[in-house]
This record gives sequence, C-alpha cells and structure tokens, in this order.
Amino acid sequence: MLHKYNIYNKVINLLLNICINVKTLPKYLNKINKKEKIIYILQKKSKIDLLILKKQCHKQKLPDPTKSIKINNKKIPRCIFIKNINNKFLFYIKNNKNIELINKYLELEKKNFNLNLKILPILILIGRKPKYKNNKNIKNTKIIKIIKKILQIIWIGKETFIIFSKKISLKNISLKNISKRSLIKKLIYKINTNFNKQKFAIIGPNIIKRNKLLKKILKSKIIKNKIKKEIKIKNKNKKKIKYFTLSIIKEIATNFSYEMIRIVNKIMKIVWNKTFDEIIINGSKKICKLAYKGNRIIYLPCHKSHIDYLILSYAIYHQGLSIPYIAAGTNLNFWPIGCLFRKLGAFFIRRTFIGNKLYSIIFKEYLIKLIKRGHSIEYFIEGSRSRTGYLLKPKTGILTITIKSLLKNINKPIILVPIYINYDHIMEVKTYTKEMSGHLKKNENILQIVKGIKNIKNFGNSYINFGKPLNLIKYLNKNVKKWKQNLNFSKTKNPNWLIPIANNIANDIMNRINAAVAINSINLCATILLSVKKHQINKIKMVKQIKCYIKLFKIAPYSKYFTFPKKSAKKILKKAIKTKKIKLKKNKNYDLIVLNEKINILNYYKNNIQHIFVIPSLIIKKIKKKKKIKKKKIIDKINIIYPIFKNEFFLYLNKKKNNKFIIRVIKEFINQKLIIKKKLIFYINTNKNNKIEILSTHINDILKKYITIISILKLNPGINTIDLYKKSKILINHQNKNKIPNKFKLYNKQTLLSSLKTFKKIGYIKNKKYKKKIENTYKLLNKLIKKINVN
Repeated sequence: MLHKYNIYNKVINLLLNICINVKTLPKYLNKINKKEKIIYILQKKSKIDLLILKKQCHKQKLPDPTKSIKINNKKIPRCIFIKNINNKFLFYIKNNKNIELINKYLELEKKNFNLNLKILPILILIGRKPKYKNNKNIKNTKIIKIIKKILQIIWIGKETFIIFSKKISLKNISLKNISKRSLIKKLIYKINTNFNKQKFAIIGPNIIKRNKLLKKILKSKIIKNKIKKEIKIKNKNKKKIKYFTLSIIKEIATNFSYEMIRIVNKIMKIVWNKTFDEIIINGSKKICKLAYKGNRIIYLPCHKSHIDYLILSYAIYHQGLSIPYIAAGTNLNFWPIGCLFRKLGAFFIRRTFIGNKLYSIIFKEYLIKLIKRGHSIEYFIEGSRSRTGYLLKPKTGILTITIKSLLKNINKPIILVPIYINYDHIMEVKTYTKEMSGHLKKNENILQIVKGIKNIKNFGNSYINFGKPLNLIKYLNKNVKKWKQNLNFSKTKNPNWLIPIANNIANDIMNRINAAVAINSINLCATILLSVKKHQINKIKMVKQIKCYIKLFKIAPYSKYFTFPKKSAKKILKKAIKTKKIKLKKNKNYDLIVLNEKINILNYYKNNIQHIFVIPSLIIKKIKKKKKIKKKKIIDKINIIYPIFKNEFFLYLNKKKNNKFIIRVIKEFINQKLIIKKKLIFYINTNKNNKIEILSTHINDILKKYITIISILKLNPGINTIDLYKKSKILINHQNKNKIPNKFKLYNKQTLLSSLKTFKKIGYIKNKKYKKKIENTYKLLNKLIKKINVN
C-alpha cells in the first residue's frame, strides 16, 4: 500500500511540475510577515490543492502548509479545510472538527497572549470553467474523482489561481464577548462566503444553455403579453408571431463557450505580442476588490477601435476576473465573425429600436436577465467609434435598462466602471479621416478583416485605464429622494426620475472616462506640432516643451486616475518618431521635427488629450493677452467660459475643484518661470515666449469655433439650432477661404453639431435669461482671439 501511495505522489508531483502554472491574486503576499505564525484555511480538502499551495508557499518563503505548528510542545495542524456549508442556514456546518480545531487555536491564544496567530484564507481554483445550470450531480467513486482531477490538471492546469485573502488575527477574535462556538461558526461562514464571492468574480455565474435561456425569455410574462398584442394588431397566426419573436431572441443572444475563450486567449497572446510592445493596465486592483465583494460589474469603455472589444476582454480575463458579456453592434454579426463573437460572450444590438417595440422589449428582458444572474456586462456608452478623437455624446438606452435591472433586485449592488482605452496607433484612423471628409462608411465584412490582418504590424503600446467606479445604489441614494419607496412602478411606464437620472449618470461616466485619460508620446508630440507654424519645430525646442508638460502633469495632475509617460522627454520624442507619424529632418544648423502623416491623422491623436490642455492653455492665454492680471480675475474669467468646456469636453472637475486646479497650474507656471508674480499681479515672462506661444495656441481653433457660434447668438437670440448650424458653417467656410483647409480639425459636421448641442444644453440657445451670459462670453472670447465679422 505504501509503495502505491508513493507512486501516486510522484505522479501527482510530476503533473504539477509540468501542467500547473499558478497565478496569485491579489498581491497581498508582500504584506505578509514571513515570521508570523500563520494558519491556512482552504475551502476543500484536496491533496492536489495542498501540494499546489505548498509549492507556492515555498516560492514565497511562507510556512509549509503540510507541516504542523509547534506551540508549547504541542503539534497542531497548520491547515483547516472548510467542507460543504449550506449558505441558507448560518449555523449549519457539517464538519464539527473545524470548530474544535479553531477552538484549540483560540485557547492557545488566550494562554499565550503574545502568540498572535494569524488565519490566512486561501482559495485554489484549477481552471475557470463555469458550471452549467440544472446539470444532475452524479455521485462518483474515489477512483473516478481522482481520474477527473488528473484530467482537469492536464487540460486546464495552466489556468490555476491562488487567491490570498486578508489575514485575520485570532487575538482580536478571542477578545470578543461572544460564545466560542457561535463565534467560530460565524467566522467559518464569513470565510466561506468570501470564498464563494471570489469564485463568482473569477468564474462568473453558472451558464444556462442557450436553448433553455431562449425558452425562458419566450415564456416571460412581458413577452407573452406583447405576443398577444401583436396577434391582435397584425392579425397574424400565433405560431408565426412566436417564430418571429424567437428569431429576434436568437439574433440577440450570446452562445458563450469557455473552450472558445481558452483557444482565443492563446491566439490573442501571440497576436498581441506581435502587435503591441506592451499592454499597460492601470487601476484594475480596485475593480478586482469590488468584484471579490460580490458586486455586479458593468464595464463602460470609450470606443476608438474594433480592437477595443478584444483587448479589454483579454485584459479583464488576465486580471483574474470573469469575461464580460459584450453588447456588440449588428454590423459585426456576419459570418464567421458573428458566430465567433457569440462564443466569446457577445450579444448583438441594433443601432435603433424605433418602430420595433417587440425588439425593444425582448432586448430589455434579455439584458435584465443577464444582469440579474450576475454576469458582468460591457457596452460602449458612446454607441459607436469616435471618428474625431473626442469622446462622443453618450447614449443612454442600455444604461436605462441597467438601472431598471437594479430596481428589480436592489439586494445586489451594481458598479459602473468607466474605462479609457488608448493606443500609440489606431488601425482605423485613415478610414475615419476619409469618412470625415465625405466618404461613405463601408459595411464591415470578412474581406475587410482579412485586409486588416495583413496590415497588422507593431503598433507600439496599448493603454487601459480603469477610472473611478460609480456605485449605482449610492448614486441614487444621494440624487433621488425616496427612490426605494417607488419600486412598484408600472411595467409599461418608468419612474419619472429614471430618464433624467440616466442622462446625469451617462454624463458623469463620460467625465470619469476622460479623467482616466492615458496620455502617450504621439498624443503629446501631435499636440505640440499642430500648434506651431508650418507644423515643424526645432528638436531642442520640442524636447523642452515636452519637459514643460511632464512637469505640469506631475505637480498639477488633472486627476488621480490619468496617466502620462514617466520617461525622459528625449525618450518620449524617440518613441513618437518610432510610430512614423512624425519624423526627424536633419539640417546643417539644427534638427527639425516635422509631420510624416496628414494633418487630419495627427489631429485625431491631438484630440484624444485636448481636454487636459483646455485650462492650462486658457490661463496662459488670458495672462498673455491682458499683460498684467490678478489671480482672482483669472479665475473669474475662466469661470465664464468653463461651463461650455466642461459640457463639451466632459471635464471631470466641478467649479470648486477647478478653481483649486487653476491655482495649482498657476503655481507650476511660476515654478517653470513661464509667468512672473510681483506682489499679487501676474506677468508673462518674455524670455519663455516659445513655450508660452505653443501652450496658448492649443485652444485657438476651439475659441474660434465658440466665438463664431456666440457672435451669431448675440445678433440672433431667438435662432434655432438648425439655422445656427447653417450660419456657423457659412461663416467658418468664409474664414477658411484664404487659409489651408483643415475640415477634420474642428469644423466638420460632427464636431460643430456637438458644440451646438453643448450650447443648447447649458441654455445659450433660445433662452432670453442667458442674454447677459452670451454678452459676457462674447466679450471674453473677443479679447482672447481676433475679432470675427459676422455681418
């Protein structure tokens, strides 16, 4: 028997060495004192799990879990295994040995108060395959269980996770005035509940087979009632209406496959290694902690490229979280991409629901079911990819459904996670410039994908920044009075506050996305180059300007969620040249940095970070034009125009925070000697004219656009949005007659309409109350830039 046992051990150890690749989540290990007396708590009693833990502990120089602890010449096991616990009953625990064992530790702790024993709960997962719901539990013999476990190690052992929870001090527990038995039971229950939450965050909920889910949706009361109405209105056969309804559900529904996720993950690893130098992820730790606490996560990224779908899911998966179900446009639902995306968790949504109430109801019911079941969801709040580089105005349709799903189940909190995605190179940017100059958008097809794959090369870095999460329940508690008392709303009518609140949340999310902006080398260099004459600059001046901005970002950061290159200015410039969008032109006297791409393309990258420079550029411009000015006057003047900037560029800071930000920026400008302070008055330092000129030029085009709109509003206070758009367009074209046309910059239809929506939102259009504000804004803009003739 002993011989057989040794052979089994050797086989298992060999399998672990070959097949197991352990990932540790989260990284609490660096906080564990190696000299502390640690007791490990595991969920299942498994020799394989224990051996996996042993190897990991050996690597981290932690105590061996297979060896006992020696205290007062007594040997006590270092590992406790929590067996099956029924979560419905708090005090129902099958294994009483756990209670006795922890009780021994507590007694030892009381006798020797300096002992300070620490419990370290550890969850071990081999593979991340979700279980299928309603599968019958077949009782297996020990041999079958062992064979299954060995096969599991061979097949999915490379995806093994060890989740280290925070330490629990037995000293603190022993001081509580509660009976030992109930205290230990509560402790075990709490640890096991945390294990289940962690498992849920990594694996996700059990999967309902697609056909069963389709039938469930078809049988729901809302869909049944709608089918009855459709039969009455259209006088069609019940079977035909049911068949049509089922076809819509099939068009929408995902067909998730764990095996496909595993295969695509391996392929993507190879693809990303060839495509990107690095995928840089920031702020994911907070999201992991929120997911481990049992919150339902909704990912809301900005949308720049078709790559967003794949790279974000890849990043989330490698952070140790379950793959989100993605709301994808029906433009991607073509063979074979549509089928593949369904397997990866995509569900498809039409561009508009107008004129199809049945489709609208089915989609809402499907999405609510997904969220209720605890699936993490990902959707692009902008609705489509940005063609300009700016964030688009948010669409609130899916967000409204998300809020409604919370109202139907308020016991499970929903966390909205804003995400900023950026790239050193965006594959579709040339297509975007063509579309913005009037070319029709081509429908996605397999030939486009093949051409795209052929053009894949090294695209530099990819950046994924997780912004400040928004807890929906906390938000509603703060902004909607007694919302919990009005949950029994009609199935056909929404609560009165739902649509306005959805709009406010959408704007808040956009602000948070822009607050988490990832600035890269090409964003910085494009911003500088497009602000100088002839779009060329001395290399030395370019390096100095980059240094100026890096110092500004360090001392006066826009938000704690945004990121910028931490390298030297020379390395940042070198990285930008490597993208081949700008180039180094060598002259006899000095080297020049010039454009290597069309202005329109560089403008896209500049627009990505335009909002970061709005306030610093406005400050320096105001001081430059006024020549001498007090701090209070700078703040007051910026506050006149700030509401326009805030709404158009989704600026994160409110009025109070923005005032503090202005003061920090001014201090840094003084430190960099761009401005001089004498007593309480600020002056421009004429010795730094080059830096000042570039910085103040960043917002020239924006201010020109604004004064065009404001000057028309000043003369025609009652003008409507359509006529305002037509007049603005004529005036802009007139200004550009004798200049190099650059329609993509700010004067295309999309950006002009976006500005008009902003003016309408803040009350400048068709609002007599805002007459004084319009006049004050006009005066300020007129002083900052050259006067425009509107007549």
